[in-house]
Parts: sequence; C-alpha cells; structure tokens
Amino acid sequence: MTEPYDRDADRAQLLEAVLVHVAFDGWSESALSAAAKDTGIPLARALNAFPGGAAEMVAFHSESADRAMIDALMREPLAEMPIRAKVARAIHLRLDANQQHREAIRSALTFLMMPLNGPLAYGCFIRPSMRSGMRSAIDRRISASTPSAACWRRSIRERCSIG
Repeated sequence: MTEPYDRDADRAQLLEAVLVHVAFDGWSESALSAAAKDTGIPLARALNAFPGGAAEMVAFHSESADRAMIDALMREPLAEMPIRAKVARAIHLRLDANQQHREAIRSALTFLMMPLNGPLAYGCFIRPSMRSGMRSAIDRRISASTPSAACWRRSIRERCSIG
C-alpha cells in the first residue's frame, strides 16, 4: 500500500535540502535531484513538487522566507516601535533567517536578474508585502493610535491597485 502524498510537505523538505546544493549546482534539476537523494524522496515526486523547475523553487523559497519573516515579526513588540524601526526590524529578521544560505540567495538573485525572469523577480520582491496574508498581518500590528495608519494603508492599497 502506498503512503499518502503530501506535496506541500515534500516541497518544504526538498527546499531545506536543496539550499545546501544550490551553492554548487545553482537552482537546477541536478540540485533538486541531489536534494531528493538526501531526503529519500523519489526523483519523480521531487520533480512533481516543483514542476516549474528553478523558477518555482526560487518562488517557493521567497514565499517561505516571507512567511518565516512574518511569523518572527508577529512575536516582536511592534506597537512600541516607530514605522522606521518596524521596517528595519523586518529586514533584519529576513536577513538573519537566511544568513546560513547566503550562496543560495546570491544564486537566486542572479537567476532573477535574467531578463526572462523579470515577472518572477517582480513577484518575489515587489508583491510580497501586498499579499493579503502579509497585508493583514501588517495592518493588525500597526498601532491603532497612529493617526496616519489608516491613510498610509489606504494610500498603499490605491497605489498598488489592491483591495
């Protein structure tokens, strides 16, 4: 009898393993196959976890890093901080979380700088702060006592054409 297939679990497990290999193989199928071998996931399942190849692996890594940053940010005393400190803290949390995978990040940036990957780069760098999950998390954490908070949120939403 076969075990149930959880694609999201495979993706998370493969991402952790592939980050080690990306420094040497780049965001490639060879890095993914080495990660599959390391984790014991069959190669066919690993390829199914990221059917878009390198682009999908980079996008998933970016989304995972965003979620980790938001989770860490939610544990911070943001109501006591000015906006500048909140933004700086979010950036520090993101950089600290990815410190051990600097070469993988460098390789992802190189991959995203290719002209054909422009839309993916936009999705990874510009749009994350406007995703509904992050937007609502930020909205909840901005101090209600800040008089300009509502104006700031409305302005961001209007400029970015989001709901």
